[in-house]
Amino acid sequence: SYTPQSSEVIDFELSPNPATNFIQINLERIPASQKATLSILDLSGALLKNIPIVLSNNKIKVDISLLAPGMYIMRISNDTFIINKKFIKVL
Repeated sequence: SYTPQSSEVIDFELSPNPATNFIQINLERIPASQKATLSILDLSGALLKNIPIVLSNNKIKVDISLLAPGMYIMRISNDTFIINKKFIKVL
């Protein structure tokens, strides 16, 4: 298993934000070769979508076309970290 160093920044970027049908997640700042879960939650914390992923220093395209317009939370998590980012779904 992977243990992050205290000075290491684990992060991801979402684009575009706001988004319409797809949102791209840039995983270059998350250490590779780890299993993780990508989750989409509403602002009350209700889980809407869970996708198992393998982190590999790349980009993932997520279909958000079925989400209603509004603000959501994209979460990437595993045993060593949880990162949340807000994004906006528009028509």
